[in-house]
Order: sequence, then structure tokens, then C-alpha cells
Amino acid sequence: MKIRIKFSKNDSVKFLGHLDIMRFFQRAFVRAGVKMLYSEGFNPHQKMSFAQPLGVGITSTGEYLDADVVDGQDLTEIKENLDKACQGGFDILSVKELPLGVPNAMSAVKYASYSADFNDNILPDLNGFMAQECILTNKKTKSGVKEIDIKPLIYKCELNGNTLHFIVSAGSENNIKPDLLLENLMSFLGLQYSRDMVKITRRDLLGDNFIPLSDL
Repeated sequence: MKIRIKFSKNDSVKFLGHLDIMRFFQRAFVRAGVKMLYSEGFNPHQKMSFAQPLGVGITSTGEYLDADVVDGQDLTEIKENLDKACQGGFDILSVKELPLGVPNAMSAVKYASYSADFNDNILPDLNGFMAQECILTNKKTKSGVKEIDIKPLIYKCELNGNTLHFIVSAGSENNIKPDLLLENLMSFLGLQYSRDMVKITRRDLLGDNFIPLSDL
């Protein structure tokens, strides 16, 4: 059966890169006693895939991975044992079985929800920023650097105190990293953006109609 696991990435492991996280979960499944299905060939590996890599230094309350496991295992036991195996760096939030035909997490992602907590009492002028006709910026692509308008790819941008909440396009076609939006916002305010002025958290990954992947 195929299962979808939702997990958080906490401060203690926020500097782990994606490959390190993949290896961490490979070992965690073994420690948790989860009976995994493996690929065929000369180098068999656990059949699992992550929804979308998370940038180094960013925490999250809504990460996902899909895994193929042996039928008949208790999902509650998988959640509890895997949570213990993750040793606090990652918290297992939910484990659900996926019906046949449901797209995998990687292909289901359409949007990403973030929060950014600013320090030093920085209060961005969102009205002026979002009132721009377009927000042109340079974005690195596989074919090189390309100028794009990111405004149509910003679906929510609200300020609550010193915390900015925003939803941007994600997935394989139009993926807007949070640093790209924040860099343009700071530039609009005449400030030089640096990661140490803000704490970024990815709140969730969303599919069609802005539904969290855990609810698809």
C-alpha cells in the first residue's frame, strides 16, 4: 500500500539539506520497523518520494513524503514508531493510506504557504508593494537567468504584526522560493535583504483549490 506522511521540520534540523533528510528518513523507517517495499535492480532502495525539497535554514509545519509499504501494517503504529525514530528533529503529524489513482505528492503540489517573522521591527509596506502593476525579477532556471513577473504567482500576501503570511506558486512549473519574494519586497523598501533578518517557515504544501496535500 502507498501511504502519505505529513511531518514538521524543526529548528534543530533546519540546516539539513534535502539529501541528508532523505537519508535520515531511510534510516528512520528501519529503526521504526516499518516494512518497506524496495525497487528492483542491482541497487534496490526504499520506494519513497518527497513532495518538494525545502530550502536549507527554513523550518516547516507541513512537509510530505509518499512511501510504498507492505500491506496490512497498522497506520497508528507506523506514526508512533516513526515519530520516536525521528528523535524530535522531525515530528510525524499524520500517516494516511492513499487510494489507488491518487497523484503522488510531488506531482500534486501547486502552491506553498509560508510565514516570515521579521526582526528589528521591520514593517513592510505591502500596499505599495502589491499595488505594483508587475514585480519583475531575475530567476535562475535550467536554461540560465530569466526575467519574470512574479506578481501573478503570489496568491496571498498579508501582514500581521511583524509576520508576513504568503502563498506562492510551487511545483514543477512555476516554483517561487520564499527568498525571491522577500528579496523583492526588501528591495522595494530600499533595504538589502539577508536571511538573518527573518525566520521563514513553510506552513503547508497545497494542491488544487489550495487544499493541503494531507486532505487530498
